[in-house]
Amino acid sequence: MNEPLISKTEQAKLCKQYMQAIAVKQDKNAYKNLYLYFAPKVKTFFKQHASTSDAEEMTHEVFMRVWQKAKTYQAEKANVSTWIFTIARNLKIDVLRQKRIAEVSLDDSHSQLQIAEDNLHKGLVSTSEKIQVSNNLKHLSEEQKRVILKVYYEDKSHQLAAQELGLTLGVIKSRIRSSLKVLRHHLGNQNE
Repeated sequence: MNEPLISKTEQAKLCKQYMQAIAVKQDKNAYKNLYLYFAPKVKTFFKQHASTSDAEEMTHEVFMRVWQKAKTYQAEKANVSTWIFTIARNLKIDVLRQKRIAEVSLDDSHSQLQIAEDNLHKGLVSTSEKIQVSNNLKHLSEEQKRVILKVYYEDKSHQLAAQELGLTLGVIKSRIRSSLKVLRHHLGNQNE
């Protein structure tokens, strides 16, 4: 029959020895054994709320932290499995928080701004339209021009544009909104 080769108690002792070897001697073989035993379990834990590739990436991150923090493991306080899954749980919470921050719902004006940006971005496809928009950049302030050029001509995300220009994300969105209003006004007058 398929009975385990060693008991759970023996496995726990062995894992503690692996952690000791990693912490004291940076023993790569002990690390490998620990990884081979726990990685599938940790990956399954992450797959509950993530894609397979994300689960793999987070599993690797957990084991990087295990390697880096091995000296902080205290055998008298917790089993190795508890310690590793605490690291995994904390990483999962961090990832979910980052997702939640990125998915913060925008109020109607921000939603309308996104729709307007999408429409303008789609509208910039043809060369003649790009030229027409470029000719109307003169109606924008220097700050507005820099933002529009970063986002629409260099195809940078709002976050990246904010970092490169040394501005907050809110300022970037505000300048895009006001710029689009000015451009729509001038482009609308030309098309009439």
